[in-house]
Amino acid sequence: MSRTINDLRNLLFSAMEDLKNGKIDVNQAKQMANLGQVIVNSAVAETKHIRQEGGQGTGFIFNADDSKALTPAKREQTLSEHEKLIEKYL
Repeated sequence: MSRTINDLRNLLFSAMEDLKNGKIDVNQAKQMANLGQVIVNSAVAETKHIRQEGGQGTGFIFNADDSKALTPAKREQTLSEHEKLIEKYL
């Protein structure tokens, strides 16, 4: 199982559909949302670390191999875009 921000989004949207269709109950949906929030919080920490240390990250936000090809300006733009998305959903 891959573990990226896109996988998390897909899983949470799937859980929303399952809740809507009665396949899971509200308690299960809340537990999934809480776990998702923990993962998002770790992405926030990773984003801050990448910005401060110039590291590549874990691949959760973007593929670590792809990040090697990013110029510093493009990396900064990508991180800013991710931070805006994270803030939007927090």
